[in-house]
Amino acid sequence: MINQILEPFTYNYMNTAIWMSTLIGCVCGLLSAYLILKGWSSIGNGISHAIFPGIVVCHRLNIPLSVGATISGMLATGIMVKIKETTKLREDVAIAVVYIIFYSFAMFMLSLSPSAVYVENIFLGNTLSMSRSDTIQVLIITFSVACIVYMKWKDFVLLFFDERHAHSVGINVKLLKMLFFSLLTITIVIGFQTVGILLVIATVITPGATAKLMSKSFGTYLVSSSLLGATSSFLGSYISYFLDCSPGGIIVIIETSLFLLCLFFFSKQYRTS
Repeated sequence: MINQILEPFTYNYMNTAIWMSTLIGCVCGLLSAYLILKGWSSIGNGISHAIFPGIVVCHRLNIPLSVGATISGMLATGIMVKIKETTKLREDVAIAVVYIIFYSFAMFMLSLSPSAVYVENIFLGNTLSMSRSDTIQVLIITFSVACIVYMKWKDFVLLFFDERHAHSVGINVKLLKMLFFSLLTITIVIGFQTVGILLVIATVITPGATAKLMSKSFGTYLVSSSLLGATSSFLGSYISYFLDCSPGGIIVIIETSLFLLCLFFFSKQYRTS
């Protein structure tokens, strides 16, 4: 019985998939807390789809996918911010326009040379075949993002709670926003390797939404969101071994199940109180 439970950990590829997914889930959960706090879930959705054309172009040019995805995501973020600042359009409209343009271009490029295996990797993720360079990349990015958030967490709190006050105390609000969006973009880039490009949005929204239902302080909220993301990714990757399927779908099912449980339990608790 114990041997069966520990069986996934006897394979190097499963160890890599489980622990890399856990790290990515933890960082996604951390940023998810800030996104939900500010009500920027639509931005996360926009960026997660905006990286698509970069992935497709880099695949055709035999360039590392993460390079194109990061450039594409950064470009989309810059355009979103510019449209918001220079026009009367609302933020959600700017995000929708950029998202549609980038996603349409990606689908057009993909239709020129479709590949079943390649398309499956994009939409479902591919942590089970991560190379050593992919693993190093994930370690560097997750550690860097976590360190930057830790060093700047007070500034982020001011920005997300009261943007005007942040500006009045000398914080460069525009630069800080771009820093956060950059962190979000590179996190989504490594996140799509775990759950795929369509489900990665769930990993940067659901943990924060779940944690907000069950937390009474900001510190607890951040920790809970990170732990929910990490735990869901760990369990999803672990269970996928026994079900012989892609981890991405299971990870998102676990995250949404936890959200529904918290929604039922804590909403009932609020009504009682």
